[in-house]
Amino acid sequence: MRGTFVRKSLISLAMFAILALGLSAICIVYATDHPANSMWIEPEVIDVAGLSVGSRFNITVWLNVSVDCGAWQFYLIYNKQQLTVTKYGLTGTGGARSQFFENTGTQTWGMVSSEDDHNATHKYIQIGESWKSGPWGTGCGSLAWIEFQIIAEPPFLCVLDIASGHHPPTSDTLALDPNMQEIPLNVNNTPIIPEFTQWVLILSLFSVSIPCVVLKKYRVKIF
Repeated sequence: MRGTFVRKSLISLAMFAILALGLSAICIVYATDHPANSMWIEPEVIDVAGLSVGSRFNITVWLNVSVDCGAWQFYLIYNKQQLTVTKYGLTGTGGARSQFFENTGTQTWGMVSSEDDHNATHKYIQIGESWKSGPWGTGCGSLAWIEFQIIAEPPFLCVLDIASGHHPPTSDTLALDPNMQEIPLNVNNTPIIPEFTQWVLILSLFSVSIPCVVLKKYRVKIF
C-alpha cells in the first residue's frame, strides 16, 4: 500500500511540474510566426505583475501573408483609463519603413497614423503603410511598435484589440493586395492580465497538494 501511495504521489508531482512548466512558458515565450495569412501582436500575453503607475512596456504588431501585399493597416483599441500611448514607429531600419516591407526591398510612403477616442472609455491608435515602388511585400515581418504607459494602478484586466477593426470588406485592420482588395486574415489580440504566473501556479500547487495530504493521512489505495 505504501508503494502504491508513493507511486501516486510521484505521478501527481510529475504532473504538477509539467503543468507549471507549461504555464510558465505561456507567460514568458513571445509569439512565433503565425501561419499565413495572419496579423497579431507580440507579446501575445502581457503580465503586469510587478508593474505600477508610470511603468512602460512595448508591443509590436506583425503580419504574415503568402500573397503579394501592397498596403497594411491596423486599428488598435485600448482602455484609456488604464493606459496611454507615449510613442510609436515603424520597425524597419531607422523607422523609415516596416520590417515587413524592408524584407522585400519595397519602397513605401512611410507611416500614416492617427489617434482619437474610440468611445467614452477607450481610445484607438491607427497605423498604416503603403507601397510606393519596387516589389510587393510578402512573407512574415513586423509592422510597427507602440510604447504604452500604465496610468491606473495594477492589477487590472484589459485587451489590446486589433481584431475588432477587421470586418471585411471595409476593415480598419487589414492587408491589401496589389489591386487594393482585402486579403483574408486571422487577427489576434493581446490580453493584459494581473499576476498570471504567480496566481495560477499557486492555485495549481494547492489543487495538487490537498489530494496528496489526504492520501498520506489516510493511506488511501486508489488502484
